[in-house]
Amino acid sequence: MSSSNKINKILKNQNIDLIHLETVGSTMKEIKKYISKKNICMIANEQTEGMGRRGNQWISPQGNIYLSFLLSYNLSVDKHFLFTAITANSISRCLNKY
Repeated sequence: MSSSNKINKILKNQNIDLIHLETVGSTMKEIKKYISKKNICMIANEQTEGMGRRGNQWISPQGNIYLSFLLSYNLSVDKHFLFTAITANSISRCLNKY
């Protein structure tokens, strides 16, 4: 089973659709075209116009993975920091298992 198929299977179990692109201007800009009630994970092998925080350029050559998530949730703005904490915790747990 390919990596993309494995990722897709894991995400489907969590009600998240996977969109895998070879090249994209920016995953963040592109994923906004899909705003709906669906949860989406967009992965690209290369970004040509990647964006960092506060509008900074994000250098995104091939050989890495670039992704954005679009999640439907009910969370007030003052609680958005929880996404950073959850993401860091999830990555740490995944790496520990790996």
